[in-house]
Amino acid sequence: MMLQGHFIDTMLHPSYRSTDYTLYAIWEFMRGMTAPIFFFTTGLIFVFLLLKQDANPYKNIRVKKGIRRGLYIIFIGYLLHLNFFVLLSGHFSDWYLAVDVLHCIGLAILGIIGLFVFSYHTRLPFVGLLAVSGLLVFYYSPQVKAMDWSGLPLFLEQYMSKANGSIFTPIPWLGFTFLGGLMGGWLHHNQQLAFKWYFPAFLMGLGLLLHYHSWTGLVALHQLTGLENLPGLFNNNYLFWRLGHVFVVMSIVVSLCIVFTKVPKLLTKIGSETLAIYSVHYIILYGSWFGLGLAQLWRKSLTPLESAIGAALFLIAFVVMVYYIEDIRNIRDHKIKAFFKQTWQQIRNWFTQLYFKLAHRRG
Repeated sequence: MMLQGHFIDTMLHPSYRSTDYTLYAIWEFMRGMTAPIFFFTTGLIFVFLLLKQDANPYKNIRVKKGIRRGLYIIFIGYLLHLNFFVLLSGHFSDWYLAVDVLHCIGLAILGIIGLFVFSYHTRLPFVGLLAVSGLLVFYYSPQVKAMDWSGLPLFLEQYMSKANGSIFTPIPWLGFTFLGGLMGGWLHHNQQLAFKWYFPAFLMGLGLLLHYHSWTGLVALHQLTGLENLPGLFNNNYLFWRLGHVFVVMSIVVSLCIVFTKVPKLLTKIGSETLAIYSVHYIILYGSWFGLGLAQLWRKSLTPLESAIGAALFLIAFVVMVYYIEDIRNIRDHKIKAFFKQTWQQIRNWFTQLYFKLAHRRG
C-alpha cells in the first residue's frame, strides 16, 4: 500500500486527480488507510512481543531492543532528509529537521516503553494505560493542531506543527500506535480466542460501527459532557472513522489467516523488512541523499495507465529486493569491510611514509 501509494501520488498528472474519476476516488480512499494501518500494526506487534518477555522492564530484552530500535529509526528519519550536495554547499534547510513517518514510529515505540515502565512502578494495568493514552492523544489532537508552536526551537516545533515542512507529527499518530498496542496486549492475554470465527466478526462489527456511527457518537458525547475538544473531532471525523477502517482490514486479514493457516514465507519476510523497504524506496523515489530520484525525472507527469504500470514495476522490484536481501547485505557488508580495510591500509602507508621522511630529514 505504501509503495504504490507514494509512487502514484508522486507521478500522477494533476489533471487526473479528481474524485470525479471512480478509480481515483477508490485509490484515494484506500491510500488514506495506509498510515493508520501502519501505525496501528506497529503498536500491535511491538506490545505483543514485549509482553512475551519479562514483566520487569529492566530485565525485559524487548525494552532494551526497543529503545535502541526507536532511537535508530528516528536517526534514519533524519538521515533520509539530508542532501549531501546541498550540505557541502553550506546550506542548511528546515527540511532536515522535518518530522516524518519514521520519527513518529520511533517516538511511538519509546512512548510504549515509557508506559510499560510507568505501569511497572505504579501497578496500573499496562493495557489500560495504552487505551487511555491513545484516546487522550485523539482527544487533544484538534487543540494541539490549532495552537501556535512558533515560540519553540525549530527542532521541537517540527514535532508539533507542519508549518515548516513536517509531513507527519506525533499527534495524532501516536494514538493509533497506542490503540494498536491495546489490541496487541489483548491478543497476548487471549491468544486462544484470536483465531476463533467470532473474533474477526467482532472486528468487522466494530469497524463498521466506527465508520457509520462514530460521528453520531461523538456528537452525543459532546451533548452529554460538553467536553470542549469534541467538536474538533466530529467536525473533522478522520481519526475514529479511519480507526474503523483499520478494524475492517484487520478482520479481513485474521479471516484469511484462519482459512489459510500457512502464510507464505516471502510475505512474512516482507513484513519484517519494512524499515529497509521504506528507506530504499525513499531514496529511489525522492532522490534523498543525492537529489536525483524518480520524482526528479517524472514528478506529476504520468497518465493513470503509466502510473499504474510504474507502481506495479516498483512493487515487483521491492519484492525481488526482499527475496535476495540476505545476499544484498552480504555483498554490502563485504564491500564496506573491504573499503575500510583499504582505507586503513592507505592511512597506515601514509603515516609510515611520513615517518621515514621525517626520520630521513633528521638524519
